[in-house]
Amino acid sequence: MKVRLGLPNAPVNSRAENTLPNAGDDEASLEALIIAVKEHSGTFIVGGGLTMNGVQARRMLAAAERYDATLVVSPSGWQRSLLMMTGNSTIVDTYSSFLRVIRAEKPISIEQWLACWEDHYMIHWPSLGEMVVKDYAEQGEDWRQVARERVFPGMNDKLPAIESAYQNLTQIIGPIEEKVRLTFDFQDAVRYVLYIGIGNGAGWVTKYEGNWAVLFGLEGIVDSGFDPPDRLEGLVAHELGHVVHYTWRDARDLNSGAGPYWQLYVEGFAQYCESMVFPAHSWHMRSASPDDDWLAWCCENQAWLAAEFLRSVDGGQSMRPFFGSWYDLRGRKQTGYFLGHQVISHLVGGTTLREIALLDSGPDLERVMRRVLSHFAAD
Repeated sequence: MKVRLGLPNAPVNSRAENTLPNAGDDEASLEALIIAVKEHSGTFIVGGGLTMNGVQARRMLAAAERYDATLVVSPSGWQRSLLMMTGNSTIVDTYSSFLRVIRAEKPISIEQWLACWEDHYMIHWPSLGEMVVKDYAEQGEDWRQVARERVFPGMNDKLPAIESAYQNLTQIIGPIEEKVRLTFDFQDAVRYVLYIGIGNGAGWVTKYEGNWAVLFGLEGIVDSGFDPPDRLEGLVAHELGHVVHYTWRDARDLNSGAGPYWQLYVEGFAQYCESMVFPAHSWHMRSASPDDDWLAWCCENQAWLAAEFLRSVDGGQSMRPFFGSWYDLRGRKQTGYFLGHQVISHLVGGTTLREIALLDSGPDLERVMRRVLSHFAAD
């Protein structure tokens, strides 16, 4: 690999490619690269053959930090995000920042983990931190209490699985995104954020810094049992299904909805997209069932699930038993994704997926969803 060094006051087209003609991506070469840059008063590095991904990315950042911490700290004091490119999309890797924080702070107790997350890790990602805290506020929940009770207990034991989930994600996002693009003729760029959250979800599609983004909560992935590669593949395809859906609606200036029927609609749409990308193993949430009979149980109880959903809506009850990873119905978690998939599958029989994606978010959508659910419940 040849390395191009950016030298101060040098002509635009000047090069110093032969400074390290045999540089590689092993730790020793990266360390030597950083030293050479500093000694030659370099201000930036363009490594055309340098794979800034996964372990190589962390080694590069660690080498720079050991030699001169200012190389990885912005003027404001925030650690810079590590950006990895996949096609024309971007991965924002906050996990590397998380690792540096916990290695320095060495949290053990729940209170130490809470302080570490809030004061030493998320402080470097203020917009992300604000989003995850706001998510709980909108649900009327105390995020600190949720973190104490559900997220940080046993956190040290989860770290190997979190590392595995991170490594797997960085390897599979690109190939699955390509499958999604081919399946749905989707061209828009996507931003992915890899982070340690407070139980907001394994995957979450929302606007991040003005653009649609997929937020992957690594702790949520592990807690939900989605860290095996085949489950992760389904999760990524599911979240990209949301991106496709919302982007199509944005192109028509269609508003998003709210409430249980909207949730069933959008989750069902994303799950249907997942099944189109991976028809052989599309139900990533089935890992939540200890007996691996999740899909069979859902199929056998589809009529009851539909009736229970309608009863819960009419009674003003929470939809968490259908969608929440910490809740269940008769011992089965996240059955709302199955039910939503079945509704979308039923609707596809009479129209196109794009037309379903563009349904009005108001009373018309509620009528459509109630009609299909009532049909299921009567079977």
